[in-house]
Order: sequence, then structure tokens, then C-alpha cells
Amino acid sequence: MLKQWKLWSVSSMLLLGLAGPAYAEQTPTAIDVYYAPLQFVFDSNVFAPPEGQQGFIYEGSTYVPLRFISYSLNKAVRWDANTYTVTVEEPKAADLTEIKEYNMNTQVRGDAAKEKVDAANLKPTSISAYKEKVNYVFDGKTKEIGAELPGFIYKDSLYVPLRFFSESIGKTIEWNPETYTVTSKTQEAAKPEAPKEETKQPEQPKTETPVTTPPVAGGGSGGSGGGGGSSKNAAAAQAKAEEKLKALENSCRSALQPLADQYADADEETKKQLKAQGAAKVIECELQFGRIISEARGQGVSEDILSSYRIKFEQVQEEAKQELLKKFGK
Repeated sequence: MLKQWKLWSVSSMLLLGLAGPAYAEQTPTAIDVYYAPLQFVFDSNVFAPPEGQQGFIYEGSTYVPLRFISYSLNKAVRWDANTYTVTVEEPKAADLTEIKEYNMNTQVRGDAAKEKVDAANLKPTSISAYKEKVNYVFDGKTKEIGAELPGFIYKDSLYVPLRFFSESIGKTIEWNPETYTVTSKTQEAAKPEAPKEETKQPEQPKTETPVTTPPVAGGGSGGSGGGGGSSKNAAAAQAKAEEKLKALENSCRSALQPLADQYADADEETKKQLKAQGAAKVIECELQFGRIISEARGQGVSEDILSSYRIKFEQVQEEAKQELLKKFGK
């Protein structure tokens, strides 16, 4: 009976335009989040989540309502309560009206604010949310989300990490750490070139000159040569991505280490400011990581290799976090 009630409840919530699935754990978890004045600009249009569904920052990751971010990027969302599966895909004709109406209500008239956000003013807020093991399918492909980046159900809405979502749909997300603005722009497909008109050459008189050019041996080698070129391109893209990831790691460590060094001897108010500044920097690093992954994917680097980069990135994050906890005795 309880299961039937939960399924009915989920269906009702989805009909109301919410994204909240049934609660698997039944017991909410208290987490500390930062409500930053996030701004969302998609294809030059400014959007804001519905009232009561503001995005937040949790352990350095930006979380956004799934339905809001999907609809803002013109993606349909479906929920299977039996399997706890969220499907994000290209909208069908029946979805377009709902998405358009939703976006009309969430679009902000005018340009995004350009004021610099003072991270020192951000304060942690404790909320009770449900950590959920949800299956995600993006455009027909199942995507795994790391255990350290769970989905959260809060006030009947499912929140997901922005980086995970943007990578899963192949979007490049830009992050402005000064104004806390999230930006995404759809790349226009290149227009095919118009076929060139062939100039008809006058026919040459036929001769009986014997063919002296030797035939090319191994006709199949031409195809493999092309594949070799493609493999070389992918290898070059992989090397370039690894170079960028290493530079990103060094850059982020260099920016975060001074904050960590100041933290130990700081007073409580300064510690709060340093923590907020660190959270803002972590967000920037995560989105830069997502941009590198998206570029590498577009240049032919395999999903297995990209997945290994993601695992390594998350390992480095966890190791750094544990080092800080050990250092500060927390």
C-alpha cells in the first residue's frame, strides 16, 4: 500500500511540473549548502529557477534543479518510478509546448547582472535533503554519477551537479567566478558548402599510348591510412587534454593552497570568508574541467579515457579534502 501511495505521489508531482521521485532512503540527511546568487544565461537568454528551487553549492559543486536546467536547454525529462530512472532527451512534439511555457515563466527579462559577488558574504545554510541513487539516461546513453556527487531531493525537486549534467548532454558550460554566472551557448552547425560547378573540359583525342604508371599495390591500405590519421588526431587530442588537465590541477592547487595556509591561524569570521572563497574557486575548477572534457570528446577522445580522467579528477579532489581535514584536525 505504501509503495502504491508513493508511486501515486510521484505521478502527481510530475503532473505539477516537479521532478521529485519517491524517496528511497525515507530519512533525510542534514547537509550544509551555500545559496549563492547564481545566474544562468543560455543562448543569450537569462533564466532563473522557479521560486523555492534556487540552486546551491554543496562541497564545491553547483547543484541545480533537474527540470529547470533540462528545460532551459530545451531537453525533455521523463521519470520512471519503478526503476528510479531519469531520462533526458530531445523533446517530442508533445513536449515542446510544456517546455516553451515553462521557459516563458523562468526567463528573466533584461540582461544578467554584472555585479561582482563577494564570496566572503556567503554563509552556509543547513537543509534536510534526501540522497538518492538515481539512474540517469541521456539521449539513450546511461551515465554513471559518482557516489560523492549524489542527486538530492529537496522540497520535491531533484537536484543534480551542474558539471555532471553538462558533460552528459555534451554542453560546454562557462563559469564566471566574479559574477557567479553560468553560461552555455549552442554551437551552430556548419553550413555545407555549395557544390562547385565543374568546368567541362574539351574532350582530348584518344590515343593508344600504353599505360606505364605501375598500379598501386594493396588497395585496402588507403582506408587504413585514413584510420591511422584519425587515430593520430585522437591521440593528439588526448595528449592536449592531459596537458590542459595537468595545468588545471597546478593552477587550482596554487590558488587553493594559500587559502588553506591562512585558515589554520585565522579567526572564525575569517575562516568563513576563506571557506567561501575556496568553494568559489572549486566551482571554477570543476567547470574548467568540464570544458576540457567536452572539448576532448568533440575531438574524438574515447568515453573510456574521458571516464578515467573524471575518476582521477575526483580522486585528486578527495585526497586534497582529506589532507585538509587531517591538517586542521577535523
